[in-house]
Amino acid sequence: MNTALITFVVLLAIHWVYLQASLGHAKWSENRQLFRVTFAYRLVVVLGVLLCCSVSLPVIIQRRWQDWWVLAVASFMFVFIVSTFPGLIIIDDISISEIKWGFRRKINWDDVASVVYRPAIGATAVYGPDGTTITHSRIHVDRPAFHAAIIRYSRLDHIPMDDNRPVDYSLLTLLEDSQGEISWHLAPAVLETIFADGIYRCGSILRFQPRSGV
Repeated sequence: MNTALITFVVLLAIHWVYLQASLGHAKWSENRQLFRVTFAYRLVVVLGVLLCCSVSLPVIIQRRWQDWWVLAVASFMFVFIVSTFPGLIIIDDISISEIKWGFRRKINWDDVASVVYRPAIGATAVYGPDGTTITHSRIHVDRPAFHAAIIRYSRLDHIPMDDNRPVDYSLLTLLEDSQGEISWHLAPAVLETIFADGIYRCGSILRFQPRSGV
C-alpha cells in the first residue's frame, strides 16, 4: 500500500478520535457523571487487537517457530494496547474514580492532593495522598465538563497547568509525572503527540519549509 495513503488513513483516524473527544459529552447516570473513552478510540483498539491476532495466529497454527519474533512483537503490542487503555472515569459528589478492566481506583474529594492539566498531551491528572492518580486523557470525552466538575467538587479556583518542561521526546521523560512516578496510562496520548509531531516534521521537510517555533 502506498505510504502516503497509509499516513493519510492514520492521520484521519487520529483526527476522528480527537474530534469525537471534543464533540462528545459526559453522560449522567444516577447523579454520577461518566467520562468514557471515545467510540473511535475503542474501535481503533479493537482493530489493533485483531491485527495482533491475525499476525500471530498463522505462526502458531503453521508452527513456524523460526518466526518467534513475530509472536514477540504481536504479544508486546497486545499487552501494551490492553494495559494502556484508559478507563471509565466516574464523578459524584463524594469522589472521583476510574474503572479499568474490572479494577477501581478511587479518590475522595477531601483527599485530593493536587490537580494538574498538561496541555502538551491534553491530559488532566488528579492525585490522591497515597500516589493514586486518575487521568482524564485527550481521548476521553468532554474535557470542559471534567474541569468544571473538578473545580466544583475540589473547591479549586482553577486547574494549574504544567507546560513549562522543555520539549523532550524520550518516552520515559514524557511519561514521568510531576510527582516522579511513571504514569503508563498517559502512554496513548504521549505516543499520539510524538506521531503527530513526526508527521509535521516530515511534512515540513517535504515542503522544504523550516519548522518555526522550536
